[in-house]
Amino acid sequence: MRALIAAAAKLPGAEEGVACAGTALESRTLKIAGKAFAFFGPTDLRVKLSRSLPAAEKLARTKPGSCVPSAGGWTKCTLGPGMLPVSTLAKWISESYRLFAPPPYGDAKEVKPRQKKPAPTKRKRRG
Repeated sequence: MRALIAAAAKLPGAEEGVACAGTALESRTLKIAGKAFAFFGPTDLRVKLSRSLPAAEKLARTKPGSCVPSAGGWTKCTLGPGMLPVSTLAKWISESYRLFAPPPYGDAKEVKPRQKKPAPTKRKRRG
């Protein structure tokens, strides 16, 4: 876990902090532009996924207990026995960072997927 925190802390503009200090939910956080992109609890890591969310959902089914994707892309990953490879977790931390980081580090394509524009409608003329 220390290696993951150290790697995440080296991302441009990343700052360490603490969320929910003094409570059972207390966790170390890594933030960019005032927004937390990773939460490190005693036995888990939480990151927000976009592009990797389908892979996380598949891993949740094939390797139960390794990760739990939830609403909005936030994914809880187990740290310790049964955890996913460190390379996967590091990739997911970077993805979460890019979702919150301002340009040039962020990836706007991940933040807001393009929506199809509605087809123009023809208006009938009265007359």
